[in-house]
Amino acid sequence: MKKLHIRRKKTIEERIGDEVSKEVKEAKREWKRLVKFKDENYLLFTAFVILLSAAIIVNTVYVINSNKRINNRSTIHSTITISDVTKYLTSQQAGSNSVQTVKISNVTENDSVDHAFMIDDSETMLIMDISITNESAIEQQLIPVNQLFVRTNEGNTINLHASTYVKNPLGATDLKPGQTAVGQISFNVPKNISHPLLYVDTGWDRTVPLVFDVLH
Repeated sequence: MKKLHIRRKKTIEERIGDEVSKEVKEAKREWKRLVKFKDENYLLFTAFVILLSAAIIVNTVYVINSNKRINNRSTIHSTITISDVTKYLTSQQAGSNSVQTVKISNVTENDSVDHAFMIDDSETMLIMDISITNESAIEQQLIPVNQLFVRTNEGNTINLHASTYVKNPLGATDLKPGQTAVGQISFNVPKNISHPLLYVDTGWDRTVPLVFDVLH
């Protein structure tokens, strides 16, 4: 005869113990997963921080280098020779630099009434012949109304003023290398001015003005 094995029922305490053991094992598995997840996220976060820092450093270096290039270009473009204003040319001298040669002649003062271009009674017309030669290697713009003016001892600036007594006014033109523009220019200046200074400020090749003491 076969023996019958009768399974013994677990007591409530044993069943509770088994359930507690299962819960403990499950809790350990979840904890391991959590720790692993935290480690992976920590690595991802660390990598993100490193990439972000690298991007900031690269961008900063780029901005610094760009600013240096801009500052260098600005310095180059803004650097010109300062004119020594104590060195004036007379009406008998030719003025020249690397890009131009300027001569004036036949300087006169005319206070006759000009009905077409009236001036104040306290003023007279300063009229002279002028020639400007382009000595540079490129074509240059000559714009007399912007590039020629007279200054007084007090520092006042006087622009060109038309006159019917000017028969051959100097006009705006483009001068090719070696080409010369010839004409007359006129200014309404105070009668009591003793040293009117003519500034020829073409700005070609960033050169400083040529200055003439036209009455001497």
